[in-house]
Amino acid sequence: MLDLDELERLLAEATPGPWRGEENGDGYLMHRSRPEVVLGRIAHGNSRVDAVFVAALRNAAPHLLALARAAERFAAAVAAYLDSDSDEKEYASQKAMWDALAAWREAAG
Repeated sequence: MLDLDELERLLAEATPGPWRGEENGDGYLMHRSRPEVVLGRIAHGNSRVDAVFVAALRNAAPHLLALARAAERFAAAVAAYLDSDSDEKEYASQKAMWDALAAWREAAG
């Protein structure tokens, strides 16, 4: 299972984005806006694809974490609604699901 708290902590401590991955003669660099600020170097295997992938994933991390949090909230609201007795399925439960769904849609863009 994903530890979203840990991923959010790591993201907060990581070098801010945006990151870029591009060739530099010795391999591929991951850097932040200026090539002289090198965050990592990949010079083996699928280095071009790996560097571009790492940079793209880092740049997408805030959005992906927001989607994951919203999905958790929606799943919890649906589970609470489905676990309740039919007489208890009130407006508050339905509103929680709609609110959670709205949060997911907002995070999804």
